[in-house]
Amino acid sequence: MIPRQCFLSQVPQPPFLSRWVDLRKVFSDAMDLQAKTLLSMCTALNVRFIGKSHSGIDDARNIARCALVLIQEHGVVLSATSQVSFTYILGLFFLYTMSLLLTY
Repeated sequence: MIPRQCFLSQVPQPPFLSRWVDLRKVFSDAMDLQAKTLLSMCTALNVRFIGKSHSGIDDARNIARCALVLIQEHGVVLSATSQVSFTYILGLFFLYTMSLLLTY
């Protein structure tokens, strides 16, 4: 998501955004359950879902609250679980190059 958004916005991607924590993966590993939605993750962790689903700020706050419960009650240590693949970066570079060629 981040590499694509940076590409679309025509801004360089900051290096610190090339790795991230996929909280659904952390949740699945810690709880031995699959989280299909944020609401299901909140329910399994006994975290009250606050706000409107798919609202950026509400989802961010609920994800943060789930992360806190995983850390405090389940002993999870958060570390990067995903990173931008080189193949993905090459694909974006190709799209960018093609868009330059088509504009001239």
